[in-house]
Amino acid sequence: MRRVLAAVLLTGLFAACSGPGLIVTSGGTVGAIRANAEPIHVVVAYLEAAPGARVELVDAVVVDPPAGANVGLFLSPPIQLAGSWVIGVERDPLPGQVLTAQPDSTAGPGNEVGVLAELTPGGIGIYRLTTIEVRYRLNSGPTERVRVGFSFSACVGYPTPAECPVETAQPTQ
Repeated sequence: MRRVLAAVLLTGLFAACSGPGLIVTSGGTVGAIRANAEPIHVVVAYLEAAPGARVELVDAVVVDPPAGANVGLFLSPPIQLAGSWVIGVERDPLPGQVLTAQPDSTAGPGNEVGVLAELTPGGIGIYRLTTIEVRYRLNSGPTERVRVGFSFSACVGYPTPAECPVETAQPTQ
């Protein structure tokens, strides 16, 4: 019974992350440790148009942005780098971008794009992002909304990773 309930709850969580015509996957749990307040880039969500759909991205916003930091959201298209598809290297303005997939296409890295968060810390501290909201139009229809949950924490100004109180944080370059 517990397994069935857990499966139903997990299905509900993943279904809530996708909207009509748009397949959304969370960026998962990511951490960063920085000695200074330089911008930090992380892919917080992956978006893919369902086969046959035309999705126009209207905008994306951070829900409850961290105090003392500026956060920008961008679209990161897939690029081929050393023979592999990579998302998170390039960044483009998100509003107005159109995602499409042919009716006979299959899911895959070439059809997926990332929502790239650029967090610019205001100084020493711990900054957390947990949710974004993406607004889009499906097949030129009314505006839809989808919320995406993830976990991103950044420790800024801590001399060593051991001194950062965020357990999920990993050193970044």
